[in-house]
Amino acid sequence: MDLIRIIAKHHYGLGQVELIVKSKLPDRGSTVHKLHHLEEAGFIRSLVPYGHKNRGIYYLIDDEYSLFYLYWIESNLKTIAKKAINQGFWLSQSNQSAWKVWVGLAFESVYYKHIGQIRHVLNIDPGSIVGTWRYCSKSKR
Repeated sequence: MDLIRIIAKHHYGLGQVELIVKSKLPDRGSTVHKLHHLEEAGFIRSLVPYGHKNRGIYYLIDDEYSLFYLYWIESNLKTIAKKAINQGFWLSQSNQSAWKVWVGLAFESVYYKHIGQIRHVLNIDPGSIVGTWRYCSKSKR
């Protein structure tokens, strides 16, 4: 859960090296193994920026419910437990910029899961390369 919480705080993903540093876990294979298990379970997705081959791996949350839980349920647990949420609570939340960020991240997660179908429907050449773009300042390279 700690790894997922750390990744969730970074909307555009978090590099593997930075994630290991922030998690205070050992920089060994066991931590990478944990990340691999989280990815196999569908909680996170690893991506490599276009043109970087195997360097620059970064992680995003890939489970829509986990995103919803971490952004909206966990921060409101006391209110929810007291059943103190009024009828218009969720509607009022949908007007906040944080809600729009969450919706965008959830949409990206769904998009990545269906990239094959999207490519087919849009008639994108099967030989084209799927890549991601991620800006990294020179100090983080």
